[in-house]
Amino acid sequence: MGKIIHLDRDGSGNGGSGIGFSFVANDWDNLNTVAPQPVTAGTLAYCFSSQGTKWLPGTLGGNYYPQGIYVSDGSAWVSDRNAIAEQLQINVDDIEELEANSIFKSNIPPVDTNRLWFNTNDSIIYFYDVSDWVSVQIYETVFNDQGATPNNTFLRTGNTLGNNTGIGYNLTFNCRVLGIGYNRDPNTAQSGQYWLYSNRDTGTNTASVIASFVVDASARGFLNPNVPTDINENNYITFRWNGLQTNNNVIVLRYRKKHL
Repeated sequence: MGKIIHLDRDGSGNGGSGIGFSFVANDWDNLNTVAPQPVTAGTLAYCFSSQGTKWLPGTLGGNYYPQGIYVSDGSAWVSDRNAIAEQLQINVDDIEELEANSIFKSNIPPVDTNRLWFNTNDSIIYFYDVSDWVSVQIYETVFNDQGATPNNTFLRTGNTLGNNTGIGYNLTFNCRVLGIGYNRDPNTAQSGQYWLYSNRDTGTNTASVIASFVVDASARGFLNPNVPTDINENNYITFRWNGLQTNNNVIVLRYRKKHL
């Protein structure tokens, strides 16, 4: 598979940050200023502009140095296509080896659970979290209730008021709950619990509490569930506030996709 090598130019002739190139320069003189020899053999550099008389190359005693790639032979900068091609291939091989060792690409997870896994079925990167493969990406769903939120109030998802008899947010994949972020009116914030309801355990349209998040009178923060919590694909979820009146609750459920 081919590689694209990007060049970055900062306009000053200083060493650039392009992959595979240790230095970039305006021309030959500038290159020897920013990277005077000796430079480690095999080091690559790039000149943006040609310099000198084109019909008499510098390698023949002239003063023409073409725009393009140069490789150090340990004592001079050489514009030699064969040497450059060889060094570029070494760099490409190094990059491919690094990629191969860091992320495992397949439609099935690797045996080595210490590696990251790129699932070619859903184009998502997973890691192993002691018991299961879960996504590196974190997903979020917002629940809220504007205005007064008295005790035992179900919070909203979008414009839909949830309940425990089939109205809530339907999950499109299996997930592992990380926790919730919450924010509410500091003037009315009360201690209590956010209850997470789902029909995961009942197998019917009626939901039950599968996790709770205990909160003090803080106006905002992040809470972990009281027990490790997974939710299955196509289950619905909703939140309920259990505590004294607390205005303008906004909570964000954070979770990772779980591979089965």
